[in-house]
Amino acid sequence: MKFEIIGNLNNPLIMMLTGSFYPSSGLKYLYEKLKDDYCLILPEYNGHYENSTFTTRQNEAKELIEYIQKQNVHTIKMIYGQSMGAEIAIELFKQLEKTNISVEYCFLDAGPRSVRAGRCR
Repeated sequence: MKFEIIGNLNNPLIMMLTGSFYPSSGLKYLYEKLKDDYCLILPEYNGHYENSTFTTRQNEAKELIEYIQKQNVHTIKMIYGQSMGAEIAIELFKQLEKTNISVEYCFLDAGPRSVRAGRCR
């Protein structure tokens, strides 16, 4: 997995999880408005670039957690997930329950109907 960071890591963190094979640049209309006040992390999933293979949303969520733990993050202000990104976000919530990382807000767009957001408001 590759990660694009936009903004300052000292600002509140927003994770933006795109849909399948949708580039992070497609969210430019959103992150251009947010980048001064937030740190935005936009992953490029495995399988979306050369020499990588997508396996499962569970593995993608695990890699996201490993990355934010390396950044010493303890609070995620918001997770935004669209389509497959919403499915990865749901798995991410499940796995985050086993960590000391909390999520304040989430916005899932076009994800599965049955969602238990856990610690999200």
